[in-house]
Amino acid sequence: MLNAGQAVIFTIGLAAVMVMCAYGIKAGTNTIGDFVMINAMMIQLYQPLNFMGMVYREIKQAVIDIERCSRSSRASRRSRTSRTPSRS
Repeated sequence: MLNAGQAVIFTIGLAAVMVMCAYGIKAGTNTIGDFVMINAMMIQLYQPLNFMGMVYREIKQAVIDIERCSRSSRASRRSRTSRTPSRS
């Protein structure tokens, strides 16, 4: 969900910047090189954000997996101790 939200926000922002640059080209204040530079700069900005989002998801999933493993291990230990006959 986080990555999809990031992608939507980035795409809207990129589209808005590209439209503004296209109007600048039409008005003569920007060149085609400006258009290409802005597009490349925005993509260079997005790549680290996308990577950080992926790392965040992986860490979050790892923590969930560790908690599940810990719960399972505790439950297994409890069931083993309840099955062992007591010696008097």
